[in-house]
Amino acid sequence: MSVGQVPYEWMSAIVTPIFKKGLSSDCSSYRSVSLCCAIQTIMEMIIMVEILTYLRKHNVISKEQHGFLSRRSAVSNLLETTNDWTVSLQNKHMITAIYIDYSKAFDVVSHPKLFHKLSAYGIGGNLLTWIRHLTGRTQNIHKSVILCPTLSS
Repeated sequence: MSVGQVPYEWMSAIVTPIFKKGLSSDCSSYRSVSLCCAIQTIMEMIIMVEILTYLRKHNVISKEQHGFLSRRSAVSNLLETTNDWTVSLQNKHMITAIYIDYSKAFDVVSHPKLFHKLSAYGIGGNLLTWIRHLTGRTQNIHKSVILCPTLSS
């Protein structure tokens, strides 16, 4: 981290199926999970918490943000929104709602734009260099996934 580099071993994960429920012969009974180094996962969690703390402290993350935050989800957003709508309707106000699904947004995010944003918010130096290195990661598919093509999508 102090030199802004990611260890080579952290650059690859193994995708393997994990049984959820249902028939073990049914591919939809499994979900794919990327297995990677435990130290890497801990390091990424620490960095994520620190970046979130920094962004909240500097009011970059709105209190209306619900997705991708602990204890905030689509359910908490729906509960809060339903309450707001109820209050508005009781006060005879109009309501206009627009919902956009960004669930696959990370799959198509422009990394150069993301790095530019992080830099603009004051995240730089070795940390930003380290985050940039993470974009070169690869995944190897476990041999059992080949038997169930729906898991590799």
